[in-house]
Amino acid sequence: MNNVFKITLAAALIMSAASTAQAESKGKITFTGLIINDTCDIKIGDKDDVNYEVAFPATHPEHYGSPGAVGVQKDFTMELTNCEPGTLTGVSAAFKGSSGTTDNTFEVLKLDSGTAKNVGIRLYSNHKGTEIPVKLDGSRPADADFAAFTDAGNGTKSASLKYTAKVVQVGDKLPEAGDYTASATYELVYN
Repeated sequence: MNNVFKITLAAALIMSAASTAQAESKGKITFTGLIINDTCDIKIGDKDDVNYEVAFPATHPEHYGSPGAVGVQKDFTMELTNCEPGTLTGVSAAFKGSSGTTDNTFEVLKLDSGTAKNVGIRLYSNHKGTEIPVKLDGSRPADADFAAFTDAGNGTKSASLKYTAKVVQVGDKLPEAGDYTASATYELVYN
């Protein structure tokens, strides 16, 4: 009799576990998101335009000296105004080098054209007061790289994205004299 009770109890426990597992095999996943218009007017430097040219001053090969050495640099700011109010809290930009990058870190732009050799362009965001290297592969910027929107007072938001572009030596050889051009496309990314 004792064995019959144990077998009956074991069967009841197994059936209970099976019905519990079966009840938990269903659920629901909800997907939410936001589709937004191009939400901001862009002004870079002194131009109300989405395109901008960073013109570096002339430099000499002696200003460099080792891989990654900076010869010259220039700051610029992307002013974003009349941004859609919505629930957006921050903005950054994803950059992609037109001719790619010089190595697998995706942080130094290859030159598009020109006769100069052994140089590339590094881009840093510094809208939070600290230079953060920008990946130039089109990937989403790190969370630390987003600038917070501020209330513009007219029902819209605004933000400033500050950058520093640097001409750097690529490889062990000193840069060779000549002109150079490098370019990158960008796309605003919102939080």
